[in-house]
Amino acid sequence: MRSRAATAEDADHLHCEAGSPLLVTERRCYLADGQTVELCETRYKGEVYDFVFELQR
Repeated sequence: MRSRAATAEDADHLHCEAGSPLLVTERRCYLADGQTVELCETRYKGEVYDFVFELQR
């Protein structure tokens, strides 16, 4: 999870101004041999969302 400024394309999709702060999450899933099978990057306007993480093993 990281913060980043919205690009012009982000601003168009998220209905905000370019340069607005975004919260960016990235999820990667791997096979047992290390090969990537999924990569998902999601961008959120920080003033709209709250995140709660619960990690279990």
